[in-house]
Amino acid sequence: MRFMTLLFSDETNEVPFGTPAWDDLMVEYRAFGDEARRRGAMIAGAPLQSTETATTLRLQGGRFIPIDGPYAETKEQLGGFYILECSDEAEAIELAALIPTAKYGSVEVRAMASNEARQFERSGTSYIVLIYGAEADYFPPGDPRMTAGISQHQALTERTIASGEYVSGDGLGPPSTAKTVSVRTGESLVVDGPFAETKEQLGGYYIFACADLDRALVLASEIPVASGSLEVRPLLEV
Repeated sequence: MRFMTLLFSDETNEVPFGTPAWDDLMVEYRAFGDEARRRGAMIAGAPLQSTETATTLRLQGGRFIPIDGPYAETKEQLGGFYILECSDEAEAIELAALIPTAKYGSVEVRAMASNEARQFERSGTSYIVLIYGAEADYFPPGDPRMTAGISQHQALTERTIASGEYVSGDGLGPPSTAKTVSVRTGESLVVDGPFAETKEQLGGYYIFACADLDRALVLASEIPVASGSLEVRPLLEV
C-alpha cells in the first residue's frame, strides 16, 4: 500500500545551507532514506523550492486565474515529500516519525489511490502540481462523473508520457483519513486529520519534467478539475 508523506516546516527557521548544522541534518535525512530503502519502502522523494517560487491557479468561471504564491498561507509550508510502499498505515506512521522534519515541523501521512503506479526518472527541471479541492465536493464512488474524470486523468498521463514530460502522479485518499505526525522530546505524536485545516485540501498531484514554468502551467491547466486550485512548485535539484 502506498502512502505520501508531506513534509511541513517553517521556512523562516530553516537551517542555513552549507553550515555544520546543515551537514548534520543531511546525515539524518540520508539515514532515513537508507532505512526506507532497507525496508523496500522507498519509491520516490524530493524537496520543493521555497514558497516564493509557487504559482497558484484558481479555477474561476471555468478558467484558471494565475496568482503568485502558494495555495495557503500557513505558519509551516510544504517543503518536500516521500512516496513510500508500506505494509499498512502503522508502518507509514512509524517511518514518518523517522523523517527529520517530524522533529521540528510536521509530517502528514496520506494513503494514495494507486490509480497510477508508474514512476519515471526525471532529468532537468521538474515541477509538482498540487491539486486542492473541498472534500465535500468529491464525487461519490461509482458516480459517472468520477469515472469520466479518471478517464481524463489517464488521458493526460498518457499524453505526457508520450511527450516525455510525465514523471509521477496519483490521487490521495480523503483528507479526513490523514494522520499528522510530529516528534517532540523523543516522543511521537499522531493526530487525526491533515496538517492544516483549510477549506480546500490536497487531493492529488502530478510531477512534470518540462522546460520551464510556462510549460508547467500549460500542463497544469489541462488537469481535469471541477473546482478548487492548483499550486505549481519547482522541485529542488539535489
